[in-house]
Amino acid sequence: IEGSYHVSLMKCGKVTANWDKILRTKECLPKGCWLYIIFDVPEVSRSVRDSFRQQLRRSGFHIVQRSVWRTNKNVELIICEQIRLLKIARWVTIIVGRS
Repeated sequence: IEGSYHVSLMKCGKVTANWDKILRTKECLPKGCWLYIIFDVPEVSRSVRDSFRQQLRRSGFHIVQRSVWRTNKNVELIICEQIRLLKIARWVTIIVGRS
Protein backbone atom coordinates (compact mmCIF):
# COMPACT_ATOMS: atom_id res chain seq x y z
CA ILE A 1 0.00 0.00 0.00
CA GLU A 2 1.45 3.32 -1.03
CA GLY A 3 2.52 5.47 1.91
CA SER A 4 2.26 2.58 4.40
CA TYR A 5 5.15 0.90 6.10
CA HIS A 6 5.41 -2.32 8.03
CA VAL A 7 8.29 -2.65 10.46
CA SER A 8 9.25 -6.02 11.85
CA LEU A 9 11.85 -6.40 14.57
CA MET A 10 14.22 -9.33 14.74
CA LYS A 11 14.42 -11.26 18.00
CA CYS A 12 17.26 -9.11 19.39
CA GLY A 13 15.32 -5.93 18.57
CA LYS A 14 12.18 -7.27 20.26
CA VAL A 15 14.14 -8.17 23.39
CA THR A 16 15.71 -4.69 23.52
CA ALA A 17 12.37 -2.98 22.88
CA ASN A 18 10.69 -5.03 25.62
CA TRP A 19 13.36 -4.14 28.21
CA ASP A 20 12.82 -0.50 27.28
CA LYS A 21 9.03 -0.87 27.69
CA ILE A 22 9.54 -2.41 31.13
CA LEU A 23 11.87 0.42 32.15
CA ARG A 24 9.43 3.11 30.97
CA THR A 25 6.27 1.52 32.41
CA LYS A 26 4.64 3.77 34.99
CA GLU A 27 1.56 1.61 35.66
CA CYS A 28 1.85 -0.12 39.02
CA LEU A 29 0.15 -3.17 40.43
CA PRO A 30 -2.42 -2.56 43.17
CA LYS A 31 -0.97 -1.38 46.48
CA GLY A 32 0.81 -4.19 48.31
CA CYS A 33 1.08 -6.40 45.20
CA TRP A 34 4.35 -7.45 43.63
CA LEU A 35 5.47 -9.27 40.52
CA TYR A 36 8.08 -11.86 41.54
CA ILE A 37 10.45 -13.54 39.13
CA ILE A 38 12.14 -16.67 40.42
CA PHE A 39 14.68 -18.41 38.21
CA ASP A 40 17.28 -21.14 38.24
CA VAL A 41 19.04 -21.01 34.88
CA PRO A 42 21.73 -23.72 34.67
CA GLU A 43 25.44 -22.99 34.56
CA VAL A 44 25.67 -24.02 30.89
CA SER A 45 23.47 -20.99 30.10
CA ARG A 46 25.44 -18.65 32.36
CA SER A 47 25.65 -15.79 29.86
CA VAL A 48 21.86 -15.76 29.38
CA ARG A 49 21.33 -15.93 33.14
CA ASP A 50 23.78 -13.12 33.88
CA SER A 51 22.34 -10.95 31.12
CA PHE A 52 18.79 -11.59 32.38
CA ARG A 53 19.82 -10.65 35.91
CA GLN A 54 21.54 -7.47 34.66
CA GLN A 55 18.51 -6.43 32.62
CA LEU A 56 16.16 -7.01 35.54
CA ARG A 57 18.31 -4.64 37.61
CA ARG A 58 18.43 -2.02 34.84
CA SER A 59 14.65 -2.28 34.37
CA GLY A 60 13.90 -1.38 37.97
CA PHE A 61 13.45 -4.81 39.51
CA HIS A 62 14.74 -5.25 43.05
CA ILE A 63 16.67 -8.28 44.23
CA VAL A 64 15.10 -10.30 47.05
CA GLN A 65 17.62 -13.15 46.82
CA ARG A 66 20.19 -14.02 44.16
CA SER A 67 17.62 -15.44 41.73
CA VAL A 68 14.45 -13.90 43.17
CA TRP A 69 13.52 -10.43 41.92
CA ARG A 70 10.43 -8.27 42.29
CA THR A 71 8.79 -5.11 41.02
CA ASN A 72 5.54 -3.31 41.65
CA LYS A 73 5.23 -2.44 37.95
CA ASN A 74 2.43 -4.03 35.94
CA VAL A 75 4.72 -5.72 33.40
CA GLU A 76 3.68 -9.37 33.60
CA LEU A 77 2.78 -9.73 29.91
CA ILE A 78 5.97 -8.06 28.70
CA ILE A 79 8.21 -10.09 31.01
CA CYS A 80 6.46 -13.30 29.90
CA GLU A 81 7.27 -12.41 26.29
CA GLN A 82 10.90 -11.72 27.27
CA ILE A 83 11.21 -15.09 28.93
CA ARG A 84 9.75 -16.78 25.84
CA LEU A 85 12.08 -14.86 23.48
CA LEU A 86 15.12 -15.68 25.63
CA LYS A 87 14.07 -19.37 25.71
CA ILE A 88 14.40 -19.65 29.48
CA ALA A 89 10.75 -20.40 30.34
CA ARG A 90 11.52 -23.86 31.74
CA TRP A 91 13.73 -22.27 34.41
CA VAL A 92 11.58 -19.25 35.35
CA THR A 93 8.50 -18.84 37.54
CA ILE A 94 6.45 -15.66 37.72
CA ILE A 95 4.19 -14.95 40.67
CA VAL A 96 1.97 -11.92 41.20
CA GLY A 97 0.87 -11.62 44.80
CA ARG A 98 0.78 -9.64 47.97
CA SER A 99 3.82 -9.41 50.17
